[in-house]
Amino acid sequence: GLWGMILDSIHLFQRRSREAQLRLASALDYLQDSLASMRDAAIIVDKRGAIAWSNSSTEQLLGIRFPEDRGQPLLNLIRMPNFVEYYEAEDYASPLRILPSAESDDCLQVEISWFGEGDRLLFVRDITETFRLEQMRRDFVSNVSHELRTPLTVIKGYVDTLIDMEPFRNGPLQRPLMQIMEQSDRMESLLKELLWLGTIESAEKELKTELVNVSAILEGLVAQLRTAW
Repeated sequence: GLWGMILDSIHLFQRRSREAQLRLASALDYLQDSLASMRDAAIIVDKRGAIAWSNSSTEQLLGIRFPEDRGQPLLNLIRMPNFVEYYEAEDYASPLRILPSAESDDCLQVEISWFGEGDRLLFVRDITETFRLEQMRRDFVSNVSHELRTPLTVIKGYVDTLIDMEPFRNGPLQRPLMQIMEQSDRMESLLKELLWLGTIESAEKELKTELVNVSAILEGLVAQLRTAW
């Protein structure tokens, strides 16, 4: 009768609910098993901001132990100001790079993604070696650029003097000297570009939303080109 149909519906709902819970538990176990084998630190944070799970690499990179720290607020254990600001902003489109400091020589990269109902998955990677290689490359480019400017200035000075001297002004060496001057100017331009590139790379990346008068910039470029031609 009617009560039998109601009981059957309740039983069917309960069975489907148990099956869904088993699937979710199985998926979570599979996720945790996969993350446990990673060398990067992996942390699951619930919607209250408490640590629900972390792998063994988290203790090496961040000092967070599992299961001892389960249920602890994540921001109570990671107090770095830039991480706290990044975490609370909830804008995870770009990863966060934590640079070496007086407290630690490590350089870490943090990536956060949402999953489930308000839970967050954090990946923390040690990129110290990559950061050092980038720093070495920037230092090398900057040092080479500065060191080459001195001999280049000397070369340009002597060539400019020879070009203005009477024996070379209209002689057979006039063209080679002019080519040397042209190539010296070209090399000087390349050095300036390298130095400018180093300045751009070392500058802090910040989102800028100020208005730019494109028409005025284009008019200035056209005026400069007309003067050069």
